[in-house]
Amino acid sequence: MRFLFVHGTGVRRERHDRLFALVRERLTARFPEARVDSCYWGDRFGATLGAGGRSVPGLRPAAGSAPDAVDAETAEWTLLLADPLCELRVLAESGWADGGQDPYGPAGGDDDAFAMPGVQPAGVRVLALLAGLPPAPPHPGVELGALLHGTGLAAGFPAALTAAADSTEAARAAHRATGEPQARELATALARAVTAGALAAAGPTPTAPAPNGTASSNCSPPASAATPASPAPARPPSSAASRCGSPPSPCSTPGAAP
Repeated sequence: MRFLFVHGTGVRRERHDRLFALVRERLTARFPEARVDSCYWGDRFGATLGAGGRSVPGLRPAAGSAPDAVDAETAEWTLLLADPLCELRVLAESGWADGGQDPYGPAGGDDDAFAMPGVQPAGVRVLALLAGLPPAPPHPGVELGALLHGTGLAAGFPAALTAAADSTEAARAAHRATGEPQARELATALARAVTAGALAAAGPTPTAPAPNGTASSNCSPPASAATPASPAPARPPSSAASRCGSPPSPCSTPGAAP
């Protein structure tokens, strides 16, 4: 005599093994010569939690799992839309782990005995390039104008540019950025601040380019319209954005960083 045990839809391996052991024990006790087998199908055909069950309230991700890069980028832009100067503020207050002085601190400004006369920090030059951008939206025929008008950000661009370029946060971060690596990260933070400010002013309706350059959802921020220097390489985890904590965003697709 042969018995075949088939489990139900909510059963997975651990629960199945306990159930099958109980069923086999009881059946063989009554039918000593019986053969009891199991048809376990849960792992192969059963449903699984997508994305580790992130949509389930209170469910924590598995220990050791790597953070989702898309989620991190979405969280960064969510925070920037609420506070466009966040990254600049972090750089102004904390600077960089590998160098940079606070010009407003005890060792900064004119009291720096090691500063070379007439030599500006690299970050100050970046800030000057940003200030040199046209205060009014350029004509759609030029590259920057085409980007601003095509994404619906032209109206909010002047105020966003002024807010970032004239901010105390940008000035302090620029003096801290003494080397070229710090200046490149400052350029990225400035560009993202201007883009976020223009996006926030435009509201939820502008059509933004996706990371590959094509039109995307209204939630996605565009490539920066005001990069004052060449784009920076991917930032390490210690960058300003990673130090700005943020709650998850309802946007599903983050925009590309400048």
